[in-house]
Amino acid sequence: MAMLPLSVTQDDTLGQRLFDGFEDRATKIVLDAIKLQDTMQQVYISHDYSFFFPPIKHQFSADNMEIFDLGADIMNKLATAVSNTTGSHGTVLLPAIPGLRASRGAPNFSGTEIVVKKASVIALP
Repeated sequence: MAMLPLSVTQDDTLGQRLFDGFEDRATKIVLDAIKLQDTMQQVYISHDYSFFFPPIKHQFSADNMEIFDLGADIMNKLATAVSNTTGSHGTVLLPAIPGLRASRGAPNFSGTEIVVKKASVIALP
């Protein structure tokens, strides 16, 4: 009521008229939203989506990773600084941007997993 204009708040019956049936209308809106969400998940969305980060010190895989571009000069210095102590060619040093995977969620589909967006990683060249 405080947000309504002063001329409207002078009407003593306005509050009653505004809130008559409010609970029923609010309940219907919430139930309709839940029904729509259930329909979207069951009918329209055939995959479950999840973020992933490749583990540190694992081998780079072009199937689900891409190199985060830091520039050639920085990558060469980084490789020289850490190659003697941490890993070999293609070792993931740091995940930079998560990837996105999709797996079939419905029982009718096989359990295939798709890489929608490759994870960006900093890896030894």
